[in-house]
Amino acid sequence: MGDVGSLQLGLLLAFFSIETLKVAGSHHVQILSSIVVLGVPIGDTIISFLRRLSRGVHPFKPDRDHIHHRLIQLGLTHRQTVWILYLFAFVFTVTGILMYLYSGATGVLLFFMAMGVAVFSAWRVGYLEVQPYSTFFNGQLAGVSSRIAPLRWNRFWHQLLIF
Repeated sequence: MGDVGSLQLGLLLAFFSIETLKVAGSHHVQILSSIVVLGVPIGDTIISFLRRLSRGVHPFKPDRDHIHHRLIQLGLTHRQTVWILYLFAFVFTVTGILMYLYSGATGVLLFFMAMGVAVFSAWRVGYLEVQPYSTFFNGQLAGVSSRIAPLRWNRFWHQLLIF
């Protein structure tokens, strides 16, 4: 998708989010539902922005460390990565719609479930890892970093079915 297509898509998403906020009025659960519906793009944007700031890089400078890049680095193909992102977008959209329909305690519970899935997914992809630390040993810098095991497509579906 080029600049025109992505800008048009962003405009439509912003428009529908604002319209949802107008309809929601003062119901906080419905306001949160528009955030959950846009969970994948909002999450990727926030993670990228904070990651760049924590590294001391300009927050609007492009890099190759977005969610889809991380999934490909974990061993998935491009097609599998796209399907996983479609699945998460679908799950967040359905959750947001259910939050809108069932406002109140059920909506809040759905919001916290969606946030739990988002935090677990960010951890699994490697965004919430402990920062690598360095020590000096005999005058030389020794770095220690933790790596996350690669994803396997069959194992992903197996764990999803178990969940």
